[in-house]
Amino acid sequence: MLEIPRESIKRLGDMIIQYGYSFHLAEGNELIRTSPDGEPLFFYLVKGQVRYELSDDYWLSSVRAPMVLGFVDYYYPNEYAGRFFTETETSGFYLSAEKVGQLISENDLWYDVSVVLSYIIRRLLAREVLLSSSNAYKIICHYLNILNSECPEVKERLSALYYLHKHTKLSKSMISLIISELKKGEYIDISKGHLKSIKFLPESF
Repeated sequence: MLEIPRESIKRLGDMIIQYGYSFHLAEGNELIRTSPDGEPLFFYLVKGQVRYELSDDYWLSSVRAPMVLGFVDYYYPNEYAGRFFTETETSGFYLSAEKVGQLISENDLWYDVSVVLSYIIRRLLAREVLLSSSNAYKIICHYLNILNSECPEVKERLSALYYLHKHTKLSKSMISLIISELKKGEYIDISKGHLKSIKFLPESF
């Protein structure tokens, strides 16, 4: 499990709080990443969780507060690959990317930027290594563990089948088969399609 670089996130977040504007969104809203003039924005999540979707059928990842978002849009402002949606009630602060870049330089925070970017890259790399393994069982176990660590709002709203399919693109029949066998073996507790707990996940299927 990668350690979250909380100190670097906090330093960048404190800067955005000092000069930025607050926002508050209910669950299920899109986090609009540009100003009305089309200028990229940075966000500092203080509370809540957001999901990054590459498409309606493919969810890349979710991040919880505290986290700073906006690096990709800052460096590649015209290349939006996906969209952010709130998975829970979410609040924080936002500031224009241009102003954030200026403040990072003025306050010598580029080291913190590199630390946060390294964390994001390592998370994405670990995900790609897992998905390229072609071992459906290990992929499903990995995302079952992630689902089990999700906040109660997400676990109660999304079925295990739906969650795993959106994150892995594995077939629903394959996911259903493995979930069914794990439930029969009493390795997991599933009620009405929702994951309640994990007792133990065997090494192989």
